[in-house]
Amino acid sequence: MDIPRFRYMAWAKEHQQRGEIPLHMSGVAPVTLEELGVPPVAIRLARPNTLKPDVELAALVARRYGVPPECVLPCCGTHHANFLLARALAGPGTKVLVEAPNYEAIPGVFRVVGADVTLFRRRRDRGWRLPVAEIRAGLAAGARMVALTDLHNPSGARLLPDDLAALEGAAREHGATVLLDEVYRDFLPPPVGTSFVPGGPFVVSTSLTKVYGLGGLRVGWALASPEVVGTMRDLNDYMVVNMPAPSASIAAAAWENLDAVAARHREAASRGFRTVGAWVRGRKDVRWTPPDGGISGFLEADALRGKDDVAWVEGLVEATGVVVVPGSMFGEPGSLRLSFGLPVDRLKEGLGRLGEFLDCP
Repeated sequence: MDIPRFRYMAWAKEHQQRGEIPLHMSGVAPVTLEELGVPPVAIRLARPNTLKPDVELAALVARRYGVPPECVLPCCGTHHANFLLARALAGPGTKVLVEAPNYEAIPGVFRVVGADVTLFRRRRDRGWRLPVAEIRAGLAAGARMVALTDLHNPSGARLLPDDLAALEGAAREHGATVLLDEVYRDFLPPPVGTSFVPGGPFVVSTSLTKVYGLGGLRVGWALASPEVVGTMRDLNDYMVVNMPAPSASIAAAAWENLDAVAARHREAASRGFRTVGAWVRGRKDVRWTPPDGGISGFLEADALRGKDDVAWVEGLVEATGVVVVPGSMFGEPGSLRLSFGLPVDRLKEGLGRLGEFLDCP
């Protein structure tokens, strides 16, 4: 099997410890057990080994998002959920429409299972909104799945209600399924929610990674019909079998405190957003569509026009200690994904250094 290289993930791992000011983070800083309100005694090394994986965790997810427990499959993070969904719903020759610019794992999981991926483009000059007519044309031409993110990674744009309604209508008309990766969605103001509805064309993946600062737990889930959940469960028995007991026990013990954790992180993201917004407005060579949520935005920079943005970012890191993500990692050269989850003083320092580098001839 030809496994496509996950270029962005390799780049991110390489740059994990590089630089002094990490403006390339994709989630908030990790939280501690104390911040979660979880005593060490709550951590378990074993959990019931049941036919339905981690019934307790599935019930907590179901209650939080108002869905039936049989529509929940606990997974080892969003990547795991996306892979299981891709394999359960697609295979060799399945035509799949995927947004661009994109988080590379979204088209990647479908390519790994042999699907035929076609990209549709969300455009900066249209506020990153869905090109519904283009998606409809792809479905009419035989595509059976659509895959995208909400909030959009890398821009932070949300799916607007009319676009969601049009997408649902198109999917129903053509008998298609829509995979929505909602890992950033909980950055939106409460109450938390999901686009998944039993009997509808949407399936969903998400996790406790981004807004909750729990990426190290690798706790996520998929929302889908009971039939699809059953297929994913059977596939998972060949993979990780069960959720890691320590991670699942921590997540369960922290569950009632998740809203408070998310509120703190939303407030920090709001402060960072205002800081970056003021910095962008103060420059004539940088533009963005302000994100609707999350901790990052997608900047267009004149200094990168016609240049190798990966090499440009390497120069930035070496000269200033600031790390941002090259836009080509999302299929959009000439752009930068810049995160604003740091404390404001460090964020301002990073933006100052980035501005000085942009000013260099």
